[in-house]
Amino acid sequence: MILEFRRVPDMDKNFTKLTYRGYTMPLKKGRWYYGQDLETGNLCVTNGFECGGRTQIFIQYEKGKKYTEEWLNLYDDNGNQQITIAEPDLTNIMTDIKDNISHSMDIDDWCMGNGYDAEYLRQTKKENLEALEKDYQYYLYMGWKYPYFVRKIAEKCMGKNI
Repeated sequence: MILEFRRVPDMDKNFTKLTYRGYTMPLKKGRWYYGQDLETGNLCVTNGFECGGRTQIFIQYEKGKKYTEEWLNLYDDNGNQQITIAEPDLTNIMTDIKDNISHSMDIDDWCMGNGYDAEYLRQTKKENLEALEKDYQYYLYMGWKYPYFVRKIAEKCMGKNI
């Protein structure tokens, strides 16, 4: 299974459902992506909700039938990528993230701006520093705009490690 997604254009916040290119999606909280399984042609949709490293994806196994909820990792057990982002969406996302990184604060300034002074950083536990690093990566890679799976795909394509 290889699922290729495209980003649904931003929609008015008052919409409750969206029919777009053959997909009907309830618009709840989240940013929606639609696509298909490149091997079977089955339609799929996700808002990028992630839990335990797996992404919630709805797949329509039979045309015109209900979507089935699946939880997939970005990579299968053999290390093959199962979820991709179509072009030009991927390039646009990477350009957006690179632009954000080029205008972002460095980690020291970011920490100070978020109330973590040098004294706190010296005295804090390793777990807290790891959590701060994760929050900083969220800031750099625009976690407020892109779901985790999108950021991880962009990261790999950009050759960086989130």
